[in-house]
Amino acid sequence: FNERVVIIQVVIVQVLNAILANILLLLSFFAVPMPVAVCIIIRVFMSVLTFATPLTLTAMSLERYVAICMPLRHGELSTVRRAIHCILLIHSISAIQSIIMVSIFLASVPLDFYTLDKQCSVEMLVVHRWQGHIRSAVSQFYFLVMSITIVFTYARIIAVAKEASSDSMKSSSKSHKMGILHSIQLFLCLIQIIFISVRYFDYIVFILDPQCLSPLVYGLMSRLPPKSVPLLFRAALGVAGLLAIIG
Repeated sequence: FNERVVIIQVVIVQVLNAILANILLLLSFFAVPMPVAVCIIIRVFMSVLTFATPLTLTAMSLERYVAICMPLRHGELSTVRRAIHCILLIHSISAIQSIIMVSIFLASVPLDFYTLDKQCSVEMLVVHRWQGHIRSAVSQFYFLVMSITIVFTYARIIAVAKEASSDSMKSSSKSHKMGILHSIQLFLCLIQIIFISVRYFDYIVFILDPQCLSPLVYGLMSRLPPKSVPLLFRAALGVAGLLAIIG
């Protein structure tokens, strides 16, 4: 599929997720309540965005696998239309957990509960203990499938890279590096999926940093001018410091 379209989608998803996460963090810090119905909508939207990032990384690993191991078919997938179909599929899969959790929640609480004002948190949607187990099981199943996919594509790319000629070594090397980066990003995404209780340090390290990492990584891989790297690094430190002060 068209890599630029997917990368733009990743940046948009992570910007939206970062904005919503920071808003909810400030509301939680100052103990500001909101209507339950509004909280449910925001949490469902954030859940879809949260799962969309690691799923997109998995899709990009598959794209690199096709480009290196099946180059003749790669041209068929490198179209904007295929990229849009892939993005729609990613967000559809991302919504599965939210649909399950919201369906259980709607069947477990009375109608007047939605008119109450409460602090917006994930715990509010977990009415029963077994509901939390289902949430964790679905999240871990997602991670297992994504991990197996990335490990498989990474192993195949390494195998092809060893047999590659000098002309294709650069492409294989780039795919090799992207496989490592995707593995690191997937691990960081796992933290925010598995653990339901996140504090300020964990929020900055395991949620905000992965969202900032992807645009920086793809910018560096896209031949970003070397002079821009220190500026980006200082900007990232400034944002992290500001959030640490707020937290």
